[in-house]
Amino acid sequence: MSKTYGDFIVVEKEDGEIYFCRRTIVDGKPANYENKEIVIVPNEVTIIDKSCFKRYPVKEVVLPDSLKEIKPYAFAQSNLIKVSIPKSVKTLGSYAFNGCHDLTTLYIPDETSLSEIPNDCFSFSGLTEVSLPKAIKRVGECAFSKCDKLVKIILEGVEILELGSFGNCFTLENISLPSTLKRIEQSAFVSCFNLPSIQIPTEVEFVGRYAFSECKSLMSISLPQNLKVIKEGAFRNCTSLTSIDIPSKIKNIPKLCFSGCTNLHNISLGNVKEIKERAFDRCMITHLILSKSIERIYKYAFEYCHALVSVEVEDGKNSLTIGEYAFTHCTQLNTVTLTNRVSDIQHGAFMYCKSLKSFYIPDSISAISHETFGYCSSLEKVVIPESVNSIDRQAFKECVNLKNLYIPSSVVYIYSTAFESCENMTVYYNKDNWLLANAKKIPEQMQKDNIQFVCV
Repeated sequence: MSKTYGDFIVVEKEDGEIYFCRRTIVDGKPANYENKEIVIVPNEVTIIDKSCFKRYPVKEVVLPDSLKEIKPYAFAQSNLIKVSIPKSVKTLGSYAFNGCHDLTTLYIPDETSLSEIPNDCFSFSGLTEVSLPKAIKRVGECAFSKCDKLVKIILEGVEILELGSFGNCFTLENISLPSTLKRIEQSAFVSCFNLPSIQIPTEVEFVGRYAFSECKSLMSISLPQNLKVIKEGAFRNCTSLTSIDIPSKIKNIPKLCFSGCTNLHNISLGNVKEIKERAFDRCMITHLILSKSIERIYKYAFEYCHALVSVEVEDGKNSLTIGEYAFTHCTQLNTVTLTNRVSDIQHGAFMYCKSLKSFYIPDSISAISHETFGYCSSLEKVVIPESVNSIDRQAFKECVNLKNLYIPSSVVYIYSTAFESCENMTVYYNKDNWLLANAKKIPEQMQKDNIQFVCV
């Protein structure tokens, strides 16, 4: 059975479903479609065929209550300005309304049979507001991505927001997330530049990679106590964010998580154990308290935190490793308070901390790694404990204000460039220091810098 309706044809197929399809040949010639204000789909139709209205010049299509399914690309890149999805529709195809730049209004009734919005369904459309009823549990990958006129989102029953679901909605200002929400996947809201705040519901346990990255107007975000996992770069370059409280169930701050949050002044680390690579680099934190739960700070974690003035390590049972270049280029850092739970300070950890004047190395440290204090040009006093047995290359390079340094007898190895460019410095040691007491020749680099060794 088939019936013709102008540019379209109704066909009953073997599966018993009645399809609405577009005619490509009319009177033996390729179809020439004219602009239309409205197309009314006949009542018996159950399926809108794939690409049926793709690039078709129509402003409105009235869909019948008999409709069960809209196939992929059905209305893609058409001239639609509004669409009402009948409650009978159970399935939307991917890309069904993709690229409908004039589509500003979407209506889905509360009694809808839909349970999800599929991948790229409304991406690149002109929607200004999206309201999804309780029946819809999943928003698919890039379902509303790059809707560059979208201002408001209301989600009533969604449980999962998939990859890029609302990503690159540059004008988005208002989001209402439901209590049913459990997962926010990768890049779900990436580059939503105008979004000022967001309240993440209490049942959310997972925030994916770059989920809110580049949300440059985001000033506040509330993380729920049930949150267990935050992935890499989740809030990267949120340049208006001023403070963050990490929930107690989060054990790791992933790499790049808050990187580039250039207005982030206050952080509370909760029960975090590890802070990964560049997690807070280029932030504006002023006073950092490393709680007793923290066991490792990875490389570059706080690099270029130019406002950071003080770092304090809370005492506790867990040992703490300060990773490579962890605080490098923290140019205002002048106070570092460590405890004996700091077991390792890795190379370059405090390099280019140009305001640092004094440093007390805890008794738990056995080696001063290379470049640890390199280019700390204001450093005047360093206390090295008896636990230290080696000082590696360029450990104090260009510490030009470090004029006196006492080396304990425990030190059995000093690299020849350990004090490179520390001109006219005097190194003091006692007779029990076998290395210095029995030295026959001062290394060439130390001679060049006029380093003096004095036994006391």
